Amino acid sequence: MSKSLRATHFYSLLVHAWMRQTIRRLTQVLRQSRLMAGVIGSFVAGYWVFFTWLFYRGILFLQWSIPALGDLLISRMFYLLFAFIFVMLITSSVVVGYGVFFKNRETSWLQTMPVPHAWLFRWKFVEMAVLASWAFLFLSGPVLLAYGMTSRVSPLFLAGAVVIYLPFSLLA
Repeated sequence: MSKSLRATHFYSLLVHAWMRQTIRRLTQVLRQSRLMAGVIGSFVAGYWVFFTWLFYRGILFLQWSIPALGDLLISRMFYLLFAFIFVMLITSSVVVGYGVFFKNRETSWLQTMPVPHAWLFRWKFVEMAVLASWAFLFLSGPVLLAYGMTSRVSPLFLAGAVVIYLPFSLLA
C-alpha cells in the first residue's frame, strides 16, 4: 500500500472516530437534558435572527442617512470588524493549539502509533483550526448575511464568503 493511501486511510479513521464521538456527545446531551439543549438551540437561533436584523437595520441606516459616505463607512467598519475577529482568532488558535498539541491525552496516545509524526501534526493542526474558528463563523455570519441582504447579492455571495473563511482562519 502506498504512503499516500495509508495516510488517507489514517485520516479517514480519525475523522470517523471524531464524528462518532461528536454524535455520541450530542445524543448524550439530548438524553440528559432536553431543556438545556432547547435553550442552547433557541439562543443560537435567536442570536442569528436578532443580530442579522440589527446589522441589516444598521447597514440600511448608514446607506440611506449618509448617501455619499455610507458605503465608505460600511467598508471601514467591515475592515475593523474583521481585524478584531482576526486578533480574536489568533488568540483562540494559540490557546486551543496549546491544549490540542500538548495537554491532550489523545495526542500522547496517538504518538505511540506507528505513523509518521507529520501525519499527527497535520491532524492536530486541522483539529485545532476547527476548534478555534467555529466562533469566527458564529460571530461574523449575521454581519455577512445582513450585508448580503442589503446589497441584494446572489446566494453565491454567502457560499463564496464561506469559501474565503477557510484561508482566513488558517492564516491565523
